[in-house]
Amino acid sequence: MRNRPLALLFAAATVAGAACTGEAPPEAQPDTDAPDASAVDTGIDVAVEPPDPRDVTVDAAPARMFRLTRAQYRAAVSDLFGDDIVIAVNLEPDVASNGYFAVGAGAATVSRRGAEAYEQAALDIARQAFAPERRSRVVSCTPTSAAAPDCARATLEALGRRAWRRPLSTESLDRLVQLATEVGADAGDLHVGLEYATAALLQAPPFLFRIEVGVPDEARPGVRRLDGFELASRLSFLLWNTTPDDALLAAAAAGELDTDAGIEAQAERLLASPRARGGLRNFFEEYLKLSELEALRKDPDVFAHASPDLGLAAREETLRTIEHFVFELDADYRELFTTRTTFLDRSLAALYDVPAPTREGFARTELPADGPRAGLLGHASFLALHARPTSSSATRRGVFVRCSAA
Repeated sequence: MRNRPLALLFAAATVAGAACTGEAPPEAQPDTDAPDASAVDTGIDVAVEPPDPRDVTVDAAPARMFRLTRAQYRAAVSDLFGDDIVIAVNLEPDVASNGYFAVGAGAATVSRRGAEAYEQAALDIARQAFAPERRSRVVSCTPTSAAAPDCARATLEALGRRAWRRPLSTESLDRLVQLATEVGADAGDLHVGLEYATAALLQAPPFLFRIEVGVPDEARPGVRRLDGFELASRLSFLLWNTTPDDALLAAAAAGELDTDAGIEAQAERLLASPRARGGLRNFFEEYLKLSELEALRKDPDVFAHASPDLGLAAREETLRTIEHFVFELDADYRELFTTRTTFLDRSLAALYDVPAPTREGFARTELPADGPRAGLLGHASFLALHARPTSSSATRRGVFVRCSAA
């Protein structure tokens, strides 16, 4: 079943969004308006159809602008210019909604300080991208002069399509070409001009935000639907947590995403890619709040195996286990809570009091059948996050389980 990763992701999402106040649930009240159970069970004569996810007005989701999360920004830059590009600037912090940065991005804006940070990051990234040893990744033509408009246009048209996740308008492309050629002429090198034009691309809202405003639906006045490029962006950031590739953008341009079958075909392709692992890891890192393990602190006088690297190792154990169950085993989501299979390094093996499966790095191992640990709720990541620095906390762990199952 090739779409199991997507089903697993959605299954987790249904419990991840539950609100939890820590108070006892109210007593259930009879619902006098509830439909007949037999009618619900058959799935026949449904009174109200759910809104089409491609609709962005009326009773569907409103038009939104989703600012790229830090992880998405880094991934997009890596896809555009290579994974050796360093982002040294501290970007705007992510905004969480119901525990998810990807959801909170719909309410995120850019502060004045943030605008300065994005500007500095764009200039720095462009400088690295157009260094002599890297510029061939972006520039496919040989400039005939320091102000070669044809080469500038070809470069910026291709790069802009990937960066903005849709073709550039004629007006936008003309402005960027003018900037590149004028700066190139002054500097005596078109690559310098392309560097500044690329920095402009990376500071623009179409790069920093996923813009979903839709297009008018001629068959239904007052309704707007996501166009193919907006759907491509939504699909790619959902499954890969990064920008669409050329094949997905080509499918959008060809109208293939205008049908359910076309969307399904592209979703299957994306899930078959190794990049889907990154998307899955990001989802569960947000769902389980694993990023908080980077700052994990435990009292070494109370916890003998506490170390500065324990949190990072615990996070990696959980993410590797989930990856294994989804992509190698194609297993049922529920098995994650009962499995004895996990991935350990030497520090976690010492914590779990089992033999280390490898001298370096992580390796798959089977925990003892008669041991106290099984499944995600037995992982050090869960137990450490929902505890205190000096003691465990059954209450905090219980609250998390209750919230997730609400």
